[in-house]
Amino acid sequence: MKISNQELIELSTKIEREGKTFYKELANHVPDPEVKDFLLLMSREEAQHEIEFKKMLDAKGQKHYGWEENKSLRQLVNTYYQTDIFPRLDEIFDQVPKF
Repeated sequence: MKISNQELIELSTKIEREGKTFYKELANHVPDPEVKDFLLLMSREEAQHEIEFKKMLDAKGQKHYGWEENKSLRQLVNTYYQTDIFPRLDEIFDQVPKF
């Protein structure tokens, strides 16, 4: 499987978008104002990352960065790269009683 620059950046953008939503939704369920502020900060950081990836995509388009030809990096992405980094909120709330 070969991953293009565009695909890698699009995947990265998707992960940042999911992170932004995750932190924002989690903040809606947290009563502690300090923790809520931190989660909202994390959401804003993820939003900024998404913007930066979109800028890369717009600026570079199909330009090659060189990582497509790097076999070890390609293998790492193919083997370990998942887009389900952020768990669903109900999964988190199920774990809360254990703490």
